[in-house]
Amino acid sequence: MPGAKVKLECKGEEAGNITYTQEGETNESGQYRLKVEGDHADEECGITLVKSSRADCDEIPDEGWRASHPH
Repeated sequence: MPGAKVKLECKGEEAGNITYTQEGETNESGQYRLKVEGDHADEECGITLVKSSRADCDEIPDEGWRASHPH
């Protein structure tokens, strides 16, 4: 889905402790690439949908991580 907005969040060891956030947008192929600065290898990081680019697919989940990101 091109033009969708996504957000990467990394959490530290303490619950709710967000240590890094980066937003991006999918390209014409529906893929995204985010450059992460710093070392977050020991943290739990995940991608969530911020805004859909399609009116017929715009329900944004509000619970948990949607996609975990390998380090």
